[in-house]
Amino acid sequence: MAEIGNVLGGRYRLVELLGQGGMATIYRARDNELDRDVAVKLLRPEYERDPTTRTSSRSTTSATTRPARTSSWS
Repeated sequence: MAEIGNVLGGRYRLVELLGQGGMATIYRARDNELDRDVAVKLLRPEYERDPTTRTSSRSTTSATTRPARTSSWS
């Protein structure tokens, strides 16, 4: 089970629980390689084994790990 402070994949350090639902838990994490914050979605164990869920979740997760866009407008 993931806990705040754990490092996943040798790269993502879990910082804060952002939310949880029926299928997954979302954490704010620190990408140690790129030195930026990202969102990490961890599927519940019963959904990790389902290839359909894993495929659809992968596209959602890749979208959330993109860096935040910043604006020059103040």
